[in-house]
Amino acid sequence: MSGSLDERYFDAMAEALYKKFELRLGMKQRLLDIEQAAEYLNMSTEGIRNRVAAGELYPTKIDPKWRFDRLKLDAYIERHTEAA
Repeated sequence: MSGSLDERYFDAMAEALYKKFELRLGMKQRLLDIEQAAEYLNMSTEGIRNRVAAGELYPTKIDPKWRFDRLKLDAYIERHTEAA
């Protein structure tokens, strides 16, 4: 097993909290359509399209529709979060 006991404990707690938030937000699926991604990031669908065009967000194309991975949206949020 890799990682210290503290790291494993922290990872387990983070995963448990993530699952709790998932249930409360009602978002269980990993891939979101453009409207859901816009809601998740609290912006318009136009804002999502602009960020895709600028190379800031990377959708997955499934059939004719874009899908956005919540993990990548979370990474986008982290990249754009200013240190307090």
